[in-house]
Amino acid sequence: MNFDFIFFDEIKSTNDFAKEKKIKSPTVIMARVQSGGRGRMGRSFISEEGGLYFSAVLPTGYLSCSLSLCTAAAAVAVRRVLFEKTGKPLCIKWVNDILLDGKKVCGILSETVTENGYPESVIVGIGVNLIEPKDGFAPEIRHRAGAIDYFTDTEGAKELAFAISEELSGLVRCSDGEIISLYREHLAFVGENITAADYKSGEVHSGKIVSVSEAGELLLKTENGDVLLSSGEILY
Repeated sequence: MNFDFIFFDEIKSTNDFAKEKKIKSPTVIMARVQSGGRGRMGRSFISEEGGLYFSAVLPTGYLSCSLSLCTAAAAVAVRRVLFEKTGKPLCIKWVNDILLDGKKVCGILSETVTENGYPESVIVGIGVNLIEPKDGFAPEIRHRAGAIDYFTDTEGAKELAFAISEELSGLVRCSDGEIISLYREHLAFVGENITAADYKSGEVHSGKIVSVSEAGELLLKTENGDVLLSSGEILY
């Protein structure tokens, strides 16, 4: 996929820019700093200098996988490229985080853009903590945030954004089964007891992670039987 490239020293949000400008062609939008970066559920994503912040716009006509698996494909792409660059033991925390030594070093936010009820593109926003901020992470996230300790200049960061986007563009041409197989290979906490929130039911479940389904649902074995979470997050 041939991506156009847009770069900002600072912008509110690369995902928001793609939506506001109604970008439909393959495009990478990157910013050195985001003033209003977003995560899932409307949470803020701290985007200070020293990180990699970009969005890859993928036209839906190019996808072979399900729209719902674009985040999984992005997690695989990010982990693969960062591992190639650093050799560090990165893993995927269901559903959209990359962990290093148990701490979050990357978050992913995928948003589908529709027109007349038809999905036209997927915007995949990716934020990576390349190095720790000079004043450290904010106190409220210090216990769970980390960095991959990969220093690079702006040109190097651009190359990294392109490498991840190109990897992602290849993965979304794969079948759902192929993506899930790759996702499972590096899924964190398999066989461990965790607590997870189910966004659909509003319930909280505790159990042992078994795997993820072909649809990307988290499979937990609890005292009351197996539970599938299609939308939610691991709390601890």
